[in-house]
This record gives sequence, C-alpha cells and structure tokens, in this order.
Amino acid sequence: MDEQEEQTRPEFEANVKTTRINPVTKHPEPFLPGWNKVGRLIFTNSFVVFLLLVVFAAVLAIILFRMTLLRWVYRESNVDSIWFSQARILASMVSASLNLVVIVSLNKVYEYVAIWLVNWEQPRTQSDFEHSFTFKMFFFQFINFYSPLVYIASIKGRFFEHPGDLGQRAGGRYTFLSGFAFDNCDTSGCFFELSIQLMVVMIGKQLMNNIIEFLIPKVIHTWKVYFYNNTIDTDAEREINSRWEQDYNLQDWNQMALFDEYLEMVIQYGFVTIFVSAFPLAPFFALINNIIEVRLDAYKYTTQIQRPLAQKVKSIGPWLGILQTITYIAVASNAFIIAHTSEFIPRLMYQYGHSPDGTQKGYVNYTLTAFNTARWAPHVSDLPWPGPVHDDRSKYDNFTCYFKAFRESAPSDLSLSTYWGYPKDMEWMLVIAIKLAFIAVFEHVVTFIVGIIAVCIPDVPASIKLQVQRENLLAREALFESELKAYKDNENTEVRRTSTETLTTEKRSSFARERYSPRRSDEECSID
Repeated sequence: MDEQEEQTRPEFEANVKTTRINPVTKHPEPFLPGWNKVGRLIFTNSFVVFLLLVVFAAVLAIILFRMTLLRWVYRESNVDSIWFSQARILASMVSASLNLVVIVSLNKVYEYVAIWLVNWEQPRTQSDFEHSFTFKMFFFQFINFYSPLVYIASIKGRFFEHPGDLGQRAGGRYTFLSGFAFDNCDTSGCFFELSIQLMVVMIGKQLMNNIIEFLIPKVIHTWKVYFYNNTIDTDAEREINSRWEQDYNLQDWNQMALFDEYLEMVIQYGFVTIFVSAFPLAPFFALINNIIEVRLDAYKYTTQIQRPLAQKVKSIGPWLGILQTITYIAVASNAFIIAHTSEFIPRLMYQYGHSPDGTQKGYVNYTLTAFNTARWAPHVSDLPWPGPVHDDRSKYDNFTCYFKAFRESAPSDLSLSTYWGYPKDMEWMLVIAIKLAFIAVFEHVVTFIVGIIAVCIPDVPASIKLQVQRENLLAREALFESELKAYKDNENTEVRRTSTETLTTEKRSSFARERYSPRRSDEECSID
C-alpha cells in the first residue's frame, strides 16, 4: 500500500499525545518528535543486543555441556565399550537435541518481547509496525538457529591442543581459548558433526512446527465449542447451530497471521542454502516438509480458522530483501564450508601433489604428525605429566603416537630429552593459501553464473512485458478518447447553451420592442 494512502494506526493516535500541523492536509495530527523516536530506538535496539547476548550465552552453555558430557563418558565407560568409541557422536546428538529445545523456547519468549518492543517504538503505520517486527524476529531467529552451526563450521576444532601443549593444562596454565581448545572435532573432521547438528535442528524444527500448527487451532476450536455449548440450555439448541455461530467458534484471524508462515519459510530457505554443502539432503527434507505443510495449511484454513480478509499489496515487503541477503550469505558460507570445514582442498592437494599413484591412498598418514610421549616427561617440558595416570608410566617413555595437524615433527636426530614445540609447517601455509584462493574464485564464479541466469531469465518475460505495455497503451488511448469525448460533449453543450441563450435573448428583445414601442393610432392606420 502506498504511504500516502496508508492510514495511521489507532494505537499511535491513542498513545501519542503530541501533535503537529500536517504540511499536506493542514490539519493537526499525532506526531512523535525526533528526539523521542531516537530515544525509543536506542532503548529497543539495546534490549535486542542484550537478548542476542542471551542467545550466545545459551550456545556457550550447550558447548560446555557437550564437553562435560564427553569427558564424563570417557571417564566412566570402558575403553572397549561402544559408548567410549562413539562418545563424540553421542555427545553431538544429545547437545543438538538440547539445542533444539533451547532454540524453540527462546523463540517463543522473544516473540512476545519483540511485540512489546515494537509497541514501545510507536510505529505510525501498520507497514512500519510489520517491518520493525519482521526485522527483529528474523534477526533473532537467524542468530538463534544458525549460531551453533556457524560455531561448528568456523570455530570448533581450530584452537585444539597438540600433545606438546597438554602439559600446560595439567599444570593449570589456562588461557581464554583453553575451553575451546578442548572442544575438538572428531577424527573425521567437523564436517560430519555439522551435518548431524543441521539434520537434528532442521528436521526437528519442521516436525515441531507441523505438530504445533495442527494442534493449536484444533485445541482452540475444541475449547470454544465446549465453552459455547455450556452456555446453551437444551440439547436441541446445541445440535442446531447457524453457520455464523460455527464460524464464530473458529480461531481468529489477524493482520500478522501470515508472519509465522513467512518466517518459517525464510528460516528453512536459510537451512537449505547456507549449509547445503554440509547436508545435501536438506532440500529433499524441505520438499517433503513443504508438501506436508501445504496439506496442513489447507486443512487449517478451511476448517479451523475464520475466513481471512484479503488485502492488496505491491510485494512481499521486507521479506524480499531478507531472502536476497540470505542468498548472498549462502554463496560465501558454502565457499567457506567447502574450503575450510571440509577436507576437500587437502584431499585434492594430496591426490595431485603427493600421492604416488594419484589416489587417496595414504591420505590419513599425510595429515598426521608424529609425537613421542617421552617429551611429556616433566624434566623435558618443565610441566606436569599429562598422560594416563592409572597406567604404568614407564611404557610411555618411548612411545610414538600421531595427532592430526599440519605441523613439523621433531627431527629424527633430536634427543628425546629436548623439548619440541611442533610449529606449523609450510604445507599448512600452502593449504591456507589455496583455501583462500578457492573461496575467492568460488564466489566470483557463482556470482557470474547468477548474473548470466538473471540476464537469460528476466523477472518478467518479454511476452508478458509486451502485453503489459499493450494494456497500458490501450488504457491511455481509452483515457484520451474519453477525455476527447467529454470535451466534445462539453463543447456541444456549450454551443447549444450559447445558441439557446442567444435565441432567448433575441426573443426577449423582440418582445420588448413589441411591448414598449409606441402604437400608431387608428386614424394614422386608415390614412396609410
């Protein structure tokens, strides 16, 4: 709806006490001063930032819970048991399920808080109210749903402790990143854990939303019918209800009823596009969910909800800009996940640069760095012993193990009584450089392809554009013809009116001459 045609919200007129003279209508109207509006925006945005910090705190709490659960399983379970071997997968599944519950709970709480914040801002029109509420809810849910996935894809496992650093933890030397250092990925990498997290959150959210959308209107309708029947005295009156009485017991419809539908589809679009490289089955599950969603909405709108009031709008409003922003983020995100989170680049480097037979055989050994436990000795590292406590320490005096990292192994001629820091090698630097180059090339290639598709497939087809231009031309010609016809009709009317006035004037003049001219006498007439 155009801004000039949109009316002021009744809540704005009722709550705002200051007025001004409208420069267009020249009438007094409710007006919110600029300093008042800025103060309200500062307060609401500060509150939004505080709630986002609450989300980050919840994510951090779940991370600590996963690390605590992982350590507990390792400590309490037997080494040969399945719980010990699958401890990381178990911790990931439990933490992902807990994260889903926290996400849904925070979303419900924030929805009421967002409505209160938007009302506090005092938007003048309904469009301003919807835009403010839309951006607040989307921004919160964007952080709420995607921040755990972003953490796994970009942060988790990047600050891990190699065996040379384990003594610092045993000696109580902690840094700010020590907690994140313990939260390491599985030996298969963070890509698998990211897929598990995405699968649990996305599919769980879809199931919960479908169940809620089906049950809530049903419960409201059942409660209204039960309450309405209790107000009727006889059973005959209960059985005979008019159509409007049955419709009255359905769930109400308001202007924000479609907001949840839009928000659900936009969040789903983010799951499908931003993290599709980590979970390629996401579009398939989204398709299944949408098929079910169509049937649920059809049932809900035809049997459980009052008839909606249609309203003409020019577009989908701020959702179009949000979808475009998600699309741009998805390009960079998938490039980062492919290059940084997955092992796509290291595998290609090994296959075409280091493999003797051009295959992936030997790739695992390529990514490992050798470490001798003799360098855990306190007289070597000057730190407490970080290894197993209950076992016989003597068998670890000269025991070679491996950890996954591109770091320099200790030289073979270096004494075991000499400390070695395991610095990053040149292979790590080369991998990082190729990853950054891949991200840049991937983004430019995708942007170029999208541009070509946009040119080849315009938003409006050429035939439709010509038809619209033809209709506009016919409309202008019809308008010109109607104006010309009206002008001619007015001209003919003016000519007829002028002729009528002229004839009337002449008749009046003739009548006046006949009436007021001196009459000749009968004698003059007879002489003539």
